[in-house]
Amino acid sequence: MIKRYRWAIAGIFIVIVCFFAFLFLKPSPDQESVQWIAVKQRVIEKRLGLVGHLQSARLETIPAPFDAIIQHVLVKEGQRVEAGQTLVTLDTRKIDIELRQAQVEMIKASSAVDQLHDWENSQDVIRARRNVENANHMVIELKNNLSKTQALFSRGIVPKMEVENLQQQLRRQLTELASVQDDLASIRQKGSINNVRVAEMELQNATSRYQALQEQYLHKEIKAPFSGVVLRAAAQGESKKLLTIQTGVRVTEGMPLLEMMDTTQYQVLAQVEETDLAKLKEGQAVKISGEGFSDHLLDGEIETIAMQSVSTDKPGSAIYYDVVIKVTSSMNQGYPIRPGMSAKVNIVIYRNEQGIVVPEAALTRDSNGQLIVNWRPDLKRQSVPRQVTIGESMPEGIEVYGLEEGFIALPR
Repeated sequence: MIKRYRWAIAGIFIVIVCFFAFLFLKPSPDQESVQWIAVKQRVIEKRLGLVGHLQSARLETIPAPFDAIIQHVLVKEGQRVEAGQTLVTLDTRKIDIELRQAQVEMIKASSAVDQLHDWENSQDVIRARRNVENANHMVIELKNNLSKTQALFSRGIVPKMEVENLQQQLRRQLTELASVQDDLASIRQKGSINNVRVAEMELQNATSRYQALQEQYLHKEIKAPFSGVVLRAAAQGESKKLLTIQTGVRVTEGMPLLEMMDTTQYQVLAQVEETDLAKLKEGQAVKISGEGFSDHLLDGEIETIAMQSVSTDKPGSAIYYDVVIKVTSSMNQGYPIRPGMSAKVNIVIYRNEQGIVVPEAALTRDSNGQLIVNWRPDLKRQSVPRQVTIGESMPEGIEVYGLEEGFIALPR
């Protein structure tokens, strides 16, 4: 009897314990309606993808330095050359003549300047002064003779006709004196400051012309300005006819002969839509990939962003701007990269080393309209509302500030 009673009491006790355990361990209605998910700080990035094509960062046209006939062509299209290697040699007979003529003009101009600087001692001035002195001497002599003859005439020794002859000679000599004095003044005027300046400028022009021809002459052997690949020059003029570079062809100054392409420096030309333009800036780091070089991921940076949009004939179409991206990865001849290859550009437009992203559904507003997140440091502690501010929108949610690592409530 006593044993049965003890068993009954034990059974009742177990039922009471289970009842209270059920009451305390049963989740609240709020807990049943939410799911607690862990949030941690991590690196978050936002990327923008562009599509473009590779091109050489340095493409230089090599023109003819002067009018000439091609003497030798030492390279062919597509050939790789080193910096300073001779590409084409030109016949110099025509420019030799021009050089000699320019040197003659320079020597003449130099002599003229030297003569004008010491013009008072020049032969022209000395001769004119001598003529004035001789004419003046003759005037003095005639005046003396006339004076003596007039004295003799007053005494009746000589006839009047002799006096008149001397007077006539004196008048002619005075006219001659005035003429040679005018000649002297005119000749001296040639040595004026203005004439000296004109002669000096003519000398400068002659010297510049000679030096320019000398500079052109130094390029009679056209050399590669840098290491790269030789290309045919782009078509020029309305006919768009390509010039065939070969021995005996006559070329004119400035005519494109060849193009040099640097194969160690590349850039990507891409286009960005106007809605994404504000997300880019010069110097921004990028990653470059492409189907033609899938095994080589290249580093780069935005070099320039065009100020003018790309013109289009389609009305209502989106507005795009050219973006030039410099490839900063080191290149060598073994790289399977060629100009014109398509390229995909991946640009990090936002990065946070210690960001927290939560699902948008985890954000609610309190009675004051402030954004909050129900947060708890771990699952053993009570949740508390944490006021947050939002940052960038991410594919997996929204970046928030004001939240630490832990758990947040997400409605089921």
